Amino acid sequence: MSEPTAIEICSWKECTKAATHSYRWDWGEEGKCCGDCIPLLQQCAVSLSRTVTTKPLDATVGVAPITRAERTQLIAARLSAEAELEEVQRRGHQLYQSNVDLSSQVQTLVMRAREHASIVAEKDEQIERLSADLERRETELAAATTELQRLQVLSQFATERSRLNPPEG
Repeated sequence: MSEPTAIEICSWKECTKAATHSYRWDWGEEGKCCGDCIPLLQQCAVSLSRTVTTKPLDATVGVAPITRAERTQLIAARLSAEAELEEVQRRGHQLYQSNVDLSSQVQTLVMRAREHASIVAEKDEQIERLSADLERRETELAAATTELQRLQVLSQFATERSRLNPPEG
């Protein structure tokens, strides 16, 4: 196993970030800097009327080449990840289709519910009209029944009176 390489720190203006580039002034001074300090280096070079060159640190220096077994493992991992991605995409498409179908069903049911609510409202209005009509007719019936009873009583009195006082003639 190779030893882990130490992380180099940016040496420009007391920056403490990890260095990603090396720089070299035209007078020969060299150092390491982070990506955020490169524009500052360039600005300083313009102010001094000098040049500074930067280049990325070579991350592969000191790293052993990849072995055949490692390459095979990486390829297998990539193929596995691609197959898993295809499965996830397929499942995502199925879920999208299910969502579209369910949205359509919800819209249909909402329309039916509105239609039924309208029908119920119409029926409620009809029930109110019929109830008011029934109440009016019951009131008329009660008045007619009262009048009938009054007329029956008057008829009985008239019959009794005519029996007791026969008409002369």
